[in-house]
Amino acid sequence: ANTTVNTPDYIFINSEYNLVKINLADILYIEGLKDYVKIFVTKQDRPILSRMNIKAVEEKLPSERFIRVHKSFIISTDKIESIRKSRIRIGEAEIPLSDNFKDELMKYVHPDKR
Repeated sequence: ANTTVNTPDYIFINSEYNLVKINLADILYIEGLKDYVKIFVTKQDRPILSRMNIKAVEEKLPSERFIRVHKSFIISTDKIESIRKSRIRIGEAEIPLSDNFKDELMKYVHPDKR
């Protein structure tokens, strides 16, 4: 596999006084709540909480694998199951898709229409 130094497959997040390593492949979606985020991952029922804003998390994530779909949500493009109107289904969760971010998602869904 062609992996360059600047695109690791994980990020480190401060959570409850620990630095937690999160594999990008395990991230389902991220929900932002004012001054902290909940990172939902495949291997745990409970999200990982971190005191940072969603913008800071977005900057850590590779844009080809994660997409902002709402002011409070970032999703993993790998984990999208279906999109219906303004809802994105990821596992049991329904993530809202806001109009401001719809174009970005559609570019991802229909790359031939760029």
